[in-house]
Amino acid sequence: MRAPDAGPFLGELTESVALQFLAAAPFSLVLTDPRQPDNPIVYANQAFCDISGYPKSEIIGRNCRFLQGPATDPHTVERIQKALRDNDEVMVDILNYHKNGTPFWNRLLISPLRAPDGTVLFFSGVQKRLAAEDQPDNQRAAIDELHHRVKNHLAMVRSLIRMHGRDNSADPRRILNDAANRIDVLSLLYEQLTYRPGENRQAVVLSDYLERITLAIGALGDQDAVQVSLQADRFTVPVEHAVHIAMIVSECVTNAMQHAFEEGADGLVAVTVAERADGGIRIQIRDDGRGFPDGVNWPSRNSLGGRLALELSTALSGELDVVSGPSGTTVTFQAPPAVREIS
Repeated sequence: MRAPDAGPFLGELTESVALQFLAAAPFSLVLTDPRQPDNPIVYANQAFCDISGYPKSEIIGRNCRFLQGPATDPHTVERIQKALRDNDEVMVDILNYHKNGTPFWNRLLISPLRAPDGTVLFFSGVQKRLAAEDQPDNQRAAIDELHHRVKNHLAMVRSLIRMHGRDNSADPRRILNDAANRIDVLSLLYEQLTYRPGENRQAVVLSDYLERITLAIGALGDQDAVQVSLQADRFTVPVEHAVHIAMIVSECVTNAMQHAFEEGADGLVAVTVAERADGGIRIQIRDDGRGFPDGVNWPSRNSLGGRLALELSTALSGELDVVSGPSGTTVTFQAPPAVREIS
């Protein structure tokens, strides 16, 4: 079998090798002949011409290095050369250059094609042009972001455990259970920090983020008859500030669902998020429950949830205000414009 549009060196390509090659090449592809000086390309399909910008007449007979350019990583090139010397398979992401000089990231899989006796007759090169979100620079940025986020997550966990450890008045089992619940919520907050390709990884749209959080908390609560709603203006805040804000909201929503309603009673916890005229933010969490009992002052540093809400608010240079009565409780959190600035 002779491949279509083949160069002059394909006469020895056996049918079994050709079928093996064609079956394994769903993307743009080339064949090179290591038995010829400088391992030249002896076959290129149209997809390879499209990805590189070169016609077949300018491809056949050349070594694949003609796609390399000034910013191509020499270590990646050495990996390719070593695999060719050792007759091994290798896959790399390499910066190549289009005929017009435009660089592009290319995922390259090189495989030896052998005769029945094991002799390497050809190398196949299968290429896939990488989308922006798959390119190595973005992958490294994503890994750095993950490391940073994990460090912050662990710091928050340590703070939560220390805060629980200061509570000497409660049953130790309840302390551990409360700590575990809050760590679960914290994990949820970080899990919900998802991005679409091309989005800014330093900031999130607060309304989208809080919508995912409130839906999840509402679904996890024991009060099935209590609904959680969200009405929010659309603006961004830095990722770490978003986590702090979401913890305040989750603490207030969870507190309302646990304490504001009789068991099995219908109810509503409404969250509103607004952008102030000065660029700051105002968040209200309002329930239509029974209000705080007489003598209960929340938030206060005498309760873990209150202490957590106060410390998070202070960290954001914000203010918490609570109004409670027989028709329900409204918690208002306000923060200055600086809370939306990326440092």
